[in-house]
Amino acid sequence: MKKLLESLLLMACIGMADQAAIARQQANPALQALDDQLSGDLINDPSNMAWNVQGKNMVMKPLRDSSIPGGGAGISIKVQAQGTNPWDVQAQIPLIGPIESGQPVTVGFYARTVSAATSDKRGEITVRVQQNVSPYAGFIDKILPIGPEWTFYEATAKASRRLNTGEGVVALQFAGAKQEIEIGQMIVVSNATTIVASAPGNAGGSQKAQAQAKVDLSGPPQMPDALKDKGALLVDPRKRDNWAFYGAGITHSAGTSSVMGVPSIKTVTAAAAAQPHEVAITVPLDEPIRKGDALIISIAARANSSDAADGNGKIGVRVMENDPPWPGFGDGSLNFAPGKWQIITLNTTATQDIAAGKGAVQLQLGAAKQDFDIGPVYVIKAKAP
Repeated sequence: MKKLLESLLLMACIGMADQAAIARQQANPALQALDDQLSGDLINDPSNMAWNVQGKNMVMKPLRDSSIPGGGAGISIKVQAQGTNPWDVQAQIPLIGPIESGQPVTVGFYARTVSAATSDKRGEITVRVQQNVSPYAGFIDKILPIGPEWTFYEATAKASRRLNTGEGVVALQFAGAKQEIEIGQMIVVSNATTIVASAPGNAGGSQKAQAQAKVDLSGPPQMPDALKDKGALLVDPRKRDNWAFYGAGITHSAGTSSVMGVPSIKTVTAAAAAQPHEVAITVPLDEPIRKGDALIISIAARANSSDAADGNGKIGVRVMENDPPWPGFGDGSLNFAPGKWQIITLNTTATQDIAAGKGAVQLQLGAAKQDFDIGPVYVIKAKAP
């Protein structure tokens, strides 16, 4: 088959990782930060959109738009005539880590169908993980029906063979129908059977905030003196009904205190997690963030108990997009002395744009077995000096 190579770079590449390192030992700090947010081991670079797109009777074009979930970048594949085989038009995405035989491997990406000459008007993508050289042995081979709205799709299977570092690719096959499909960035993990269930802010594997005491949202919220006139709030600190609580062993209930007019929420982490982010709360943001914005994040909380070595309650903080691949910044850890209410602040500078309604602050509670009462969370875009 004659190859038609279309190489594209839709966003500033964060660089390919050291070929000898994968997953939690990624050489690239940005890949490591993403890997730490996922179950399993990250084995591709989601920001690398230089995919090898090949085939006849097709048109490929890059996409860049803030409305594309998961990073604002993607590609469009328009198949002008159904092929003899699904792989007659395909995109190959390089893998940067090895896969062992028997390991579960999961491929996830956002996609939507623009048009499709199928009976239900849904497009088709066949997902396959394979060698990048003849005989192209591989596995998964799952056909995904793609609807008209941006949706996160997954395909998973146990590897039927070992693929060494540098010899594996994900092949997305499009020629099963005459169709036009748009695809966003991709995440590929080994040693995990799903991406979404453990993902930051995932509603499917999370608990929504339980009903809290009614809070008066009229007028401006009460602000601590230290935060007054510091800038513009990115979310009303009284608004907590859209918080999401996720992770093994987390429970939450209405607290018994009130801080700045905001009733507390009691959260209990039953046991320390492997990574702090594996037990967490996501606090959605309403307003946009621009690269270079100075942000002030202040958390009112009381640590009731903690089995951390120093006895302090631990809350990790991250600002992130609330869609895969969850790029973010501002990672920090706050220590709360036990038994008293404190307001502790993290200052950070945005390293990326995040559109209105697409961002969140993640409160990471998995560093210890611990019990917290959490009050208002203030997220402020600081005034220009």
